[in-house]
Amino acid sequence: MSHLPDKKLFFRNAVRLLKPDGKLVIADWFKADDLTTAQLEADIKPIEDGMLLPPLCTQSQYVQFAKDAALKIFSEPLDISQNVAKTWDISWSLVQSPALWAFAFSQGRDAIAFLQAFRAMRRGYANGTFRYAVMVFQKPGKHD
Repeated sequence: MSHLPDKKLFFRNAVRLLKPDGKLVIADWFKADDLTTAQLEADIKPIEDGMLLPPLCTQSQYVQFAKDAALKIFSEPLDISQNVAKTWDISWSLVQSPALWAFAFSQGRDAIAFLQAFRAMRRGYANGTFRYAVMVFQKPGKHD
């Protein structure tokens, strides 16, 4: 979902498609709450830029979007950043190939930013500014 530019629209459409009592499970990247401008610039902006993302949301923003779309919280956001952070350590080690970087340089700015985003993700997880969470929402039933 982090790649979608209009997340509010996503939640509104999800409500239309879900059956009564139907559940929506979301696992996504998030920025932490209350980041400073320096943290946003150092950790989050390089991820958004390199991964071609619209501005990242916080977990609480997703919860509010869901509530605004008339979904109930079935399961509060569960931050699993520690469980997935190692993925980006492994990924960073894989993108260390000089040949890959040479290819990225031959492809231009976006390819370089993409590879640099791996380092930013590792830094964001380590700093707590970049998060990964799972949350579940439910469309109210006929008797709610």
